[in-house]
Amino acid sequence: MVSSLTVRDILERPYFQGSTVHASDKALSRTVEWVHILEVTHVGHLLNGNELILTTGLIWKDDEELGISFLQQVMVCNASGLCIELGRVVSHLPEAMIQLAAQSDFPLILIHHNIRYIDITRDIHSWIINQQRKKVTELEELSTRFNELLLTANGLSPLLVLYHQATHKPVAYVPLEGKPLFLPPMSDREQRHIIQNVTATQEPSHRFASKSIIVLQHTLGELISWSDEPLDSYDILALDRCAAAVAQELMRTFYWEERQMYKQNQWVHDWLNGLYEEREIKQYVWSLKPAYSSGLQSVIVFELNRDLIHSPDFERMYLHKNMMARALFEQEGFYLIPTLLNQQLVYILLDLQKRKEIHSGLARAVSRLRQADNQYLPLFSLLFGAGQPVNELSSIKKSLNSALDTISMQKEIGPLPMPFYNQLHLYRVIFNLRKSDQLLDNLIEDYIGPVAGLDRERREPLLCTLKMYLMLNGAKRETAKALYISRQSLYSRLDKISELLGDDFMSPEKRFCVELAVYAHEYLKMMQNR
Repeated sequence: MVSSLTVRDILERPYFQGSTVHASDKALSRTVEWVHILEVTHVGHLLNGNELILTTGLIWKDDEELGISFLQQVMVCNASGLCIELGRVVSHLPEAMIQLAAQSDFPLILIHHNIRYIDITRDIHSWIINQQRKKVTELEELSTRFNELLLTANGLSPLLVLYHQATHKPVAYVPLEGKPLFLPPMSDREQRHIIQNVTATQEPSHRFASKSIIVLQHTLGELISWSDEPLDSYDILALDRCAAAVAQELMRTFYWEERQMYKQNQWVHDWLNGLYEEREIKQYVWSLKPAYSSGLQSVIVFELNRDLIHSPDFERMYLHKNMMARALFEQEGFYLIPTLLNQQLVYILLDLQKRKEIHSGLARAVSRLRQADNQYLPLFSLLFGAGQPVNELSSIKKSLNSALDTISMQKEIGPLPMPFYNQLHLYRVIFNLRKSDQLLDNLIEDYIGPVAGLDRERREPLLCTLKMYLMLNGAKRETAKALYISRQSLYSRLDKISELLGDDFMSPEKRFCVELAVYAHEYLKMMQNR
């Protein structure tokens, strides 16, 4: 492995023979990434860090304070060291500068013979560039070896072993769930100490490095490396290669697991058809997710893009969407069991957090899933339906049927913004009433017929007034405000509605039927506009 150049390495070059060096072992271990000549009083932003500074001392030769200020500035900029030619401009170095450098483990190099700085920079820059070329070659070879290991499908451990062998640095994969994998192995106490340092420490010496492992836009964990000495650029780049290999290995594992579940579709189909008892289903679920405990569960059904169902690439797309969906639903605390049923994608979602309400978590996950689907070749159509949550695993068929009803409802009236069965309320009643011939028409005619007739003739906006009045529980002031009309205009409309429907239209028994008729009229109107 090509190591980074240090001040100790630089001092072995011919130009520095016979020099006086004021530096501790720690100072000599500083990394040198470039050489820079400075003859200014204010360093400012001229340095990026890790530069060996060459100077004649011209700007501070007669001013000790100015020399100390210059030294302080280059140290603050994290320079690698300061090299000063004595004799031509400066005859000696003030003791205060030597002491200041020693206190900060900063190397001072005093050259006693005449030398051209252009020769030093050319020599060291050529050396650095050659070292960088060797690093690039080594990184390419390392990437090839990572790819070869991925083809063996032997898991994560060989990937971490290869990084450790290539850099001689410890490494660990810390997943969000499950036990971390450390190389070399460490005690639990040492592991916790390292993880805490990586997550809590932002050290300028860069003794820790971490790379997020992201698969299908979902962070699965962190790959970390550390050292008593600062990690060099090769260590960081090698960690990048290792992180990419770890992500690919996890992706391959997930793909294999999804493929295995894809082959088990028949068992899930029988479950959805109500062929198993609660005990049998729990045994199956525990075989997939041992941490599962009883809670709410729901089914979400997605209509698939018909053009892609018979595509030769369908299976790959299907497994890819399932992996993406699994990651998104897991973030919201759900375990996903996917299957294909009658050319529809069915997701059984088990709540792992024992919540009393799961609608908000499902809605967030579905929204993110559909956004991600639209970014690539869309597998889903515009329609999906979320079924009624149920408490028993054996009742999942009820949730499936309500999800299918939600999709059928949208096929009649168009896509709904929130097609969750337990949020549809009166639409559910109307959908079922519509299955009986003339039942909805008779309901509308009996309870709001005269008002609906005027609405069709566009003579008076009574129907929208009635709906808003019912929605606001008969609050006149709020109704007038919502309709942007005066209180007097509202009173006039309400008088007309009472005349057409009867003064008792807001009585508890009649009001329910009136409100149901209003929504039924709206439902049929949406069907006509399809």
